[in-house]
Amino acid sequence: MNPATKKKYYTYEEYLALEEKAEYKSEYHDGEIVKRADVDVLHSRISVNALSLINEALKTSEHIIYDSNLKVGIEKAKAIVYPDASIAKKPLKMFIGHPHVIANPLAIIEVVSDNTANLDYYIKRLFYEKLPSLREYILVETCFPCIQIFQPIGNKEWLMRPYDNLNDDVVFESVNIQIPMSEIW
Repeated sequence: MNPATKKKYYTYEEYLALEEKAEYKSEYHDGEIVKRADVDVLHSRISVNALSLINEALKTSEHIIYDSNLKVGIEKAKAIVYPDASIAKKPLKMFIGHPHVIANPLAIIEVVSDNTANLDYYIKRLFYEKLPSLREYILVETCFPCIQIFQPIGNKEWLMRPYDNLNDDVVFESVNIQIPMSEIW
């Protein structure tokens, strides 16, 4: 193999040390460091709307929503990623003891745009399906009003509940809340 094309593989610790000093966010995918996709204005706006609504709905709950600055570690996938949002219940379980990476989210939210669709629908979904604590994987489209909630129903099976009517309330069963779909867009 040509040395110029040989990939460098990193340990979790090497990645986390580099990430602390990096000028941009990147993720860890099975030993490789992958630059996080850029997001557009609509992606950012929908993320803020969803986070705000869910945060308000969780106010009297024991659950907490975290934004895209908190990393999630997935041991079985050998991955550390930045979801657009994650919902967890205390006590948080820290991944490999690192204070900025959780290992026990109940729900993960990814806002899907042109730049993130492949990653969110395929790569990250496969990672998230390996999280034992995960009860819902939520994909929020930016191009049109659509939310897909994936829930584990068996050993390797996932059920998808779609929402595509702005008059509906979106039900997040993992944390027992619902929010009006129309307020996200």
